[in-house]
Formats: sequence, structure tokens, C-alpha cells
Amino acid sequence: MRFVVRYAERAVRDLRRLDDTIAHRIVRKLRQYRLSENPLIHAQRLAGTHSGLYRFRVGDYRVVFTVTREGELTILFVLHLAHRKEVYLFNQHP
Repeated sequence: MRFVVRYAERAVRDLRRLDDTIAHRIVRKLRQYRLSENPLIHAQRLAGTHSGLYRFRVGDYRVVFTVTREGELTILFVLHLAHRKEVYLFNQHP
């Protein structure tokens, strides 16, 4: 199965606001996960108000995303990323 990573506008803005070193680390880690046999083994499913979403942990930062499938392609759609103290404060339906 093939995996691709796509970014919501908000996630792109989040990346641009981060220090370059941290942003590059997150992008490299997402690339590493995407190239693995099953990236979801590195993810945790969220619960409560964020039910249906997943997250990757990259150091002190969290990457929140959804998973959709289109035929043989699985899309990891990054919604938001931020420091662990702030990441779950976002509204998933802007």
C-alpha cells in the first residue's frame, strides 16, 4: 500500500511559524513514517472531541492528521501541528 502526506493550509501555516530546525525535523520524520511499511504503527488514535483523528509524536511536538483511502493510496492529511502543550486546543472544524 502506498502512503502520501498532504497538508491543510493551517498545517502549512503552523510549519512556517516554527523554528526552521524544528520544522525540518518534523518534515523529515513525516517522510520517514510515509516511507515505512505501515506509518500508522507510529501513530496514536485520538479520543474524545478529537475522535477519528490520529497523532504522531515528534519530540515535544504533535502532528494531528486524518487517514483516508483512495484505492491503493492511503492519504495522511495533516490538519495541525504544535507543541504538545497547545496542540489539542485547536478546533478541528474551522
